[in-house]
Amino acid sequence: MATSDPSLPNPSPLLHELLRRQTLGSRKQIYRGRGITEGLVRRMRLSQIYDGHEGCVNTIHFDSTGKLLLAGGDSKRLHVWDVQRHKELVRRETGHRRNIFSAIFLRGLTYAASCSRDGEVRLTHVARNTSAVAYQHARTCYNVVGSTFDPNVFFSCSEDKTVANSSISLCKRSINFIITLALF
Repeated sequence: MATSDPSLPNPSPLLHELLRRQTLGSRKQIYRGRGITEGLVRRMRLSQIYDGHEGCVNTIHFDSTGKLLLAGGDSKRLHVWDVQRHKELVRRETGHRRNIFSAIFLRGLTYAASCSRDGEVRLTHVARNTSAVAYQHARTCYNVVGSTFDPNVFFSCSEDKTVANSSISLCKRSINFIITLALF
């Protein structure tokens, strides 16, 4: 359930402090370097809370239209939110054994790929509420990203020093290759 509360704190002072700490420079240098004006940050207010998760929310991803939001976290579930109506549309069990760190939509809204502390990269069919392991990393998997050249391809990276390239097909999932990153 999404809620709007005018009594919520103004995040501007916190945002200022975080930006200052990140660069250890003046705020004006931070804003100028990123194309952000100090006035813009001062006007920022919390406008909506999407309440329905259990535990921390670790990842959010908008669909290509910006109307739907995919979120996941410590509950090991994926939530799809209608951003305009502030309503949860879908809540899906993923099968992850540990908290989700990253999730994205694939093939429009048909699939969601997610990865977690358990090292699994899972592919969830959003409408059918089914999920399968697309790849198993040896250690925690932190990020999953979609390919810019093929809507069926996605990548995951892990603290096991690998990047996995996975591909969706109509009937099965397949792992194309794994790149092992060298230690420097």
